[in-house]
Amino acid sequence: MVRVSGSGFPAHARVDINFSGDRLGVTTTNTDGKFSNFAVTLPTTASDLPGNNEIDVVQEGGGAEFLVPFTIPSPSVRVSPQSAAAGTAVRVSATDFPPDTLVYITLQAEPIDQTTTDANGAISIAVTIPADFGSFAPKKFPLDVRVQSDGAIYAEKLFTVTS
Repeated sequence: MVRVSGSGFPAHARVDINFSGDRLGVTTTNTDGKFSNFAVTLPTTASDLPGNNEIDVVQEGGGAEFLVPFTIPSPSVRVSPQSAAAGTAVRVSATDFPPDTLVYITLQAEPIDQTTTDANGAISIAVTIPADFGSFAPKKFPLDVRVQSDGAIYAEKLFTVTS
């Protein structure tokens, strides 16, 4: 959810709030041609667009139009400790994922665990490094946290298996 405010519109004008061609909501300006703190929910596909984006605010029937810049943060993952022996439990934390979404945790594409992000799009979970990775140690492997639906939303951190 994001909150949008605007000014410079005619009094009592209806304005559309759009993102990537989708209408997110409609509001009406006050007598000064302003609206404030109007809440809209971005579609879950917006998480596929980390970085700089714009919300388009358009007066219905033509007239004023404004682009409101905002940033969708890229997901990130942390592992603590950053290296451990096979069979050891480590803490995997991640942020900036879609809220209330199933994510998979993998090491070198091998599933380790799964969990659901909280209302803020974060996780914190203890996972055990699979014992069979000990035969490759010491070596760095990509540890991924990946959204279940299409796998396009993910974060990766290199993790070292020590023995």
